[in-house]
Amino acid sequence: MLIAKIKYIPPTDITGSRYKASVKEGTFKVSAIVPSTYASDDKDEIRAVEALVVKLKKAPIKMFSHGVNPEIRILGSYDHEVFASIFPLREIAQ
Repeated sequence: MLIAKIKYIPPTDITGSRYKASVKEGTFKVSAIVPSTYASDDKDEIRAVEALVVKLKKAPIKMFSHGVNPEIRILGSYDHEVFASIFPLREIAQ
């Protein structure tokens, strides 16, 4: 299982608000940013993690078995950050 951290990025003069999902496993770090739809539920957070999963599937370390779509669950939030779990993962040989 991987734990993804989702952070809200407020709007600037140039861009609108966004959500950034990131995961760090040792020295391996991947992140993805999606624009906000201003939804009142957690759809933006889920979209950010889904974009992160797409990047993880293209990563040099194969974390997912072929044809497996990982399950994403929002775990909760703390200090303006939301945390989600991503599983199942393939066993990675050390």
